[in-house]
Order: sequence, then structure tokens, then C-alpha cells
Amino acid sequence: MQDYSEFKSLKSWRSDANKGLTIRDRVHIAYDVAQSIAWLHEGGLLVKYLTESSIHLMSDGKSGQKPILTQLHYTRCLYEKTNSVRIDQRYEAPEILSNLLNNEKGQQGRPLPHSHETDIWSLGIIIWQILTDGIPYQIEEDLYFYNPEQESARLKSRLNISPVPGGFPDELPPPLADIIRKCWSPIDQGRPSAESVASSLLRALPLLDAIVIGTVTSCAGETDESSNYQDLEQARSAAWELIQAARARAKNHSEQVTQLSDDHASILLRYVKHPEHPECALLVGSLIWWELINVRLIDDSTTPRKRLGFDGKLAYIPIPSIRIILKAKD
Repeated sequence: MQDYSEFKSLKSWRSDANKGLTIRDRVHIAYDVAQSIAWLHEGGLLVKYLTESSIHLMSDGKSGQKPILTQLHYTRCLYEKTNSVRIDQRYEAPEILSNLLNNEKGQQGRPLPHSHETDIWSLGIIIWQILTDGIPYQIEEDLYFYNPEQESARLKSRLNISPVPGGFPDELPPPLADIIRKCWSPIDQGRPSAESVASSLLRALPLLDAIVIGTVTSCAGETDESSNYQDLEQARSAAWELIQAARARAKNHSEQVTQLSDDHASILLRYVKHPEHPECALLVGSLIWWELINVRLIDDSTTPRKRLGFDGKLAYIPIPSIRIILKAKD
């Protein structure tokens, strides 16, 4: 059993000025977390305890970071009624907070249960922190309400300033801000599923590429096309190799398991409507047919011949926690 405390928590990582990750790197981390929540929700489970202290990050051996979900012993079946666990109140959804703060006033009401929707609110805060290094409600310390009168007064003062955990810096691309805003929608307006959040993060990657390409210039002041062309060539070559291998495996009735990397897929999708690169549309169509592309990268209007396989990037989940989850589900 591995001690995951040796890895930095999201909280300590957020305050590390030397982490040096690009917005694209951050989106990949956020996607890993969202896809893991989607996996748990698909199994009829609630995460409940989703905070920056419950997520740790470890190096992927290259330049990126992989999130590890911890504290999963708090995970419960959807219809299991448990309200005894103290959770950092900065990550609670407003419908839970409202009930809690009213109880602090002596207005005892029936405790509201957690739900997938309350998990999504917490997920929105986590994504916001990963992308912006933000602090929920500008309160750095955890709020477990061990000193309920003082801590509830502090939280209420922040809620009077803004009903959402934080704002968005100007440099944050609008598609990413929109994803977070949807997670923070009022409960009566509906919130997206974790799977939808993960899909939206993936679909934002090609847009981020376009933003980066539009700002990269050469010393002469012109857009630097050479590296972009090299990336496109690598993506095309990788796609052709996979398609040819899929054809060969189909003849041999072998199972196809490999998909084009998300980076290469994003590059092809960026050029799919470019008049000078019509082969990109052909490649994307072939990749869809042979189930070689991550379907969540494709626009919602694209309808593949059947549900595609997905080799996703689930955040690492400790084996003991998986046993607890499966036992709770049974």
C-alpha cells in the first residue's frame, strides 16, 4: 500500500510558484479529475469529500502531473443517507450551505442530502483552482465548523460579497470560464454531469491551441508556422499508422485497443475544415469509423456509427479505496 502523503496536495501545489505549467497542462489535470468523478458517478456513487486537500499530484515521468483522489472512504452510494462527516464548507454547494447556515442561527431544518449535483459544484471549485490558483471565497484556511459561530460568520460575510467561490482572471480563455460557471449554476437551473464537464474540457483543447498559435510570432513579427506544420505532419503520420493497423486487425479479427493520442487528435480537429488540408477531414472520419479517436474530442453534432471506446485518463485511485467503494456499492 503506497503512502500518497509523499505527493503534494493540490493545496500545496497551488502555492508553489515554481510549478511552471501551461494552461494546457492544467486543463489535462482538470480533465483527469473530472473523468474520475464521472467514473464514480456512473457507478452510482457520491464523492462528497472533494477538496484541494483530498487531491494529490504526482509526476507522470515527463513534465506533467497526474492527480490522485484520496479520502475516498467518504464515498457513498447515491441513496445512502450519511450526514455525520465534516467537510470543508468552502467546497459545499449553496443549497447545502444555506441549510447549514440557517441551522447555525437556530433554525433547525431537515439536513439536505448530498447529490451528484453537489459533487459538481465542488468539482467546479477544484477545476477553478487548478486553472487559476484561486482560493475559494478568499478564505485560505479550511472551514470544518469546529468553531461554528466564528467560522459561519466569516463565510457568510464572504457570501454577502459574492455567491460564487471566486472570479476569473482576464487571461483565462472564455470556454474554460464557461465550464466552471455551469458547474456553479443554481441547483434549480441544473448543473452538467461530470462526464459532460470532462468532455467540455477536452473539446476546449483545440481552442486553446488556436489561441496559442495566434500569439506565437517569429523574430520577424510573423506567425511561426514551421513548428505547427511539423506537429500536423506527426499527427497525420500517427493517424495513418493507426488506420492501417486497424484495417489489418479487422482482416485477422483482432481486437483494436489503441487510440490516437488526444494531442494528435486535437491537431487534426483544428485543421479539419482548413481548405489546404482536406486530408484531415478524411483522417478524422476514418478514425471515427475504426474507433481510433477519443469521441469526447468530437463536437456534439458528430454522430459516430456506435458508441466509441475510450481509453481515458482516470486519475489514479488507491487500491484500498477501490475496495471500500466496491464494498459500499454492494
